[in-house]
Amino acid sequence: PRFVDLIITDGAGDMRKFHRLVTATFPWIDTQWCVSHLSNCILKKSAEGHSKLQEHIDKAKKIVDRFTHHHSEHAMFRTMSKAMSRDLALIRYCEPRFGLYFLMLHRLQVLKRTLKAVIHSSAYRAMQYEDDEEAVIIDDSAFWDYNELVVKATWPLLQL
Repeated sequence: PRFVDLIITDGAGDMRKFHRLVTATFPWIDTQWCVSHLSNCILKKSAEGHSKLQEHIDKAKKIVDRFTHHHSEHAMFRTMSKAMSRDLALIRYCEPRFGLYFLMLHRLQVLKRTLKAVIHSSAYRAMQYEDDEEAVIIDDSAFWDYNELVVKATWPLLQL
């Protein structure tokens, strides 16, 4: 520990005790919480009780699932993304990491034109889905207006 001067951890209860033990035993070592973990905790806490936000995230997850978990839809998306000079992938969410939802929403916003182009392409329409909830969501201007609002509100925190 002679060459260590900083330890970064998450904010879990056991890490709080660890911080106290480290600084008591090695006074020259500083400890701090990881900014990503703090951002994640702040976003999760701020979203509690906001059913509209949770419904929005659920809709976004459906879009991501459609274009990442299904081979032909994923291929159509990648082809369209490259054709539109974006060549970006959708960001998959991870249930325990709430902050990833907001990164996912940001990427959806960036790829909005690509997603719209895919669902209006002849190849996608030829698939004739019985219930294409994802296409309805992608075509919904209210979804995109709310998405833009959420991204603008959370983006400064995610850039820490």
